[in-house]
Amino acid sequence: GPKEPKICKSRASHGADR
Repeated sequence: GPKEPKICKSRASHGADR
């Protein structure tokens, strides 16, 4: 998600798996 760029990068680079 755009609110959690760190999570996005850590997950699947798109943040859908927050």
